[in-house]
Amino acid sequence: MDRCIEREREKSQQPSLSPPKSEKFSQTTSTGSTSLDLFLAKNAERLGARVYDFIRQHWLGIINFHLLLFILGSVSAPGLSYLGQEGIAKYIYAFYGISCHQIPSRSFFIFDHQIAICARCFSFFASMFVFGLLLSLKNLRPLNRKIAFFLALPILVDVLLQMLGIKESTHLLRVTTATLLALSLSFYIYPRIKISIECLTKNSEQIFLSRSE
Repeated sequence: MDRCIEREREKSQQPSLSPPKSEKFSQTTSTGSTSLDLFLAKNAERLGARVYDFIRQHWLGIINFHLLLFILGSVSAPGLSYLGQEGIAKYIYAFYGISCHQIPSRSFFIFDHQIAICARCFSFFASMFVFGLLLSLKNLRPLNRKIAFFLALPILVDVLLQMLGIKESTHLLRVTTATLLALSLSFYIYPRIKISIECLTKNSEQIFLSRSE
């Protein structure tokens, strides 16, 4: 009888070989995280390459798309006001008011309602969109720095004269000077970006070929 009791005590004192519940959970969690890390490691480079190729091939289209959204958004505000949706229009006006003064006397009107940006800003972004479309269809040489500065100079003079109160600008001057500025920036910057991307692509291809050899 005493021997049986001693054997039971020895069995109860022996450590359990099965891990506790917390250790089992940590093992399964670490296994799951490891498989996730392996999946991300295998696909991150491939995903990054696809994103890079998409941006490299369609960078100008991406810019033009966002310019178009910005222009349509500014025009939607007076359209919504005309349809009686004043609540939504107020949020649009407030959003565009962050970057534009929205002075009525310096803005265009549609349906007797003001566009969300002034005439100068609207003409600038609309011209950037049009010139961006043109440059996406044709390969043109970038503008010379002096010519680009000369085209951007009229808007600086017009704004300065208006700020000093010497001469109030007109819609014709605002549209003309904003269009010249957009012409200067788009034809000076966009072709250089395109050339830089092409050179970067050629260099990366040459490095890849040299490593493969």
